[in-house]
Amino acid sequence: DTVPGILKLYSTTEDGGVAPVADSSAVAYGLGATFNVTAEMSEAVLAGSSITVTFGTGTNVVLTAAENGTLMSGTYTVVAGQTTADLGVTGISITSPVYDVYGNNPNELTAPTGDGAGFSDIEDIEIDSTAPTATITEVAYDVDEGTFTISGTNFNTINRTGDDIVDQLDRTKVGWDIDKNGTNS
Repeated sequence: DTVPGILKLYSTTEDGGVAPVADSSAVAYGLGATFNVTAEMSEAVLAGSSITVTFGTGTNVVLTAAENGTLMSGTYTVVAGQTTADLGVTGISITSPVYDVYGNNPNELTAPTGDGAGFSDIEDIEIDSTAPTATITEVAYDVDEGTFTISGTNFNTINRTGDDIVDQLDRTKVGWDIDKNGTNS
């Protein structure tokens, strides 16, 4: 029999852990977010076998076979200072022997590449843990229209779509005593 190899590297987080996330839509993760990383091996490996996958952000994720089988998995946690438009793998090392059921053990493992195999080819994962630098310089209220206008700089550093930041506001932290009766209106 041959030594085990890695057929695919992917994440199963967005679909509940069943299969690789389709790269038809990008998934973005921010500071503190976690997602699963799975290696699909060419043959069954023994429980406890583990490898370390190094990503382009510098993060190392240890993948372990929880039971005898072809899957090894671990968890990626986004930490401060990580940013990439398309998360990719830069290296793989063997953490503990990756024995198959026949006792074969590879000396080294390489990350699979190409459509349907490589992590960045299967996945479209964006990492952004950079803190926003938005600054509010003015808040104006138009009595006739009943609207607020918030002015400032660097609103493009807030994770949002379009020019409207209303969905980003935590209304539980905004108070306005319009009629000066001591309660928020």
